[in-house]
Amino acid sequence: MERPSRFRSADEVCRYVDDQMAAALPGDWKYQRRGGRLEWEIAPRQRDPHSCEDDYLLEVSGEYRFLILYFGNSSAGCDIVGHSMLTAVVLTSESLSSCSLGTAVQRMIERRSHFRLNMWSLT
Repeated sequence: MERPSRFRSADEVCRYVDDQMAAALPGDWKYQRRGGRLEWEIAPRQRDPHSCEDDYLLEVSGEYRFLILYFGNSSAGCDIVGHSMLTAVVLTSESLSSCSLGTAVQRMIERRSHFRLNMWSLT
């Protein structure tokens, strides 16, 4: 049987994300909500001018049950099907007690050779 989300509202999700990012992000990283959706860009404050890497992207599902961290995706080339199949880490709201959002993001940043930033600005 599927368990309900630990979050009851979008405001509750936003407070959780704000608390987690404030505590977890290194000082040289930032996060910013994108529009009115439950979507945040997580990126270095200063990007390497010789790098095409952009960001990680956090998206929360409509029922607040899944927190999706997109990484390693690229807009390069003309493979429309490949651009539609994105790479991500997915956390369920019920798993956050054993692996918080902040812990997951810290791990991705620490292991950037594996969890590469997305490169959306190539085409």
